[in-house]
Amino acid sequence: SDRFGCHFVSRVQLPGTFRPDEDLFGLLGTCNRDSSDDWRASDGTILAPPSTAEEALFSTSYDYCTTNWCVDEPSKSIFTYGSQESFAGIYKCDLAYDASIESQ
Repeated sequence: SDRFGCHFVSRVQLPGTFRPDEDLFGLLGTCNRDSSDDWRASDGTILAPPSTAEEALFSTSYDYCTTNWCVDEPSKSIFTYGSQESFAGIYKCDLAYDASIESQ
């Protein structure tokens, strides 16, 4: 999109029998149909979700993702890189939020 740059929509579905004895959570939330516990730190700590749909957009979501879910060390990354690529070349989690996208 011209307004927001690169974005995607995805749907992740896990069968009910997938790791039934574990609590699964991640950047996309939980799979328990309770949206009140979807915002979590990567260690599982439940964070207060935004109180309005508007608050869940833009800087609040950006800060949530970069603070809680960015891989900040090459040794923690599961990606492989092409010959001209590296972790340092794609790492952008330290960039400040650009509020100009809200008015484009």
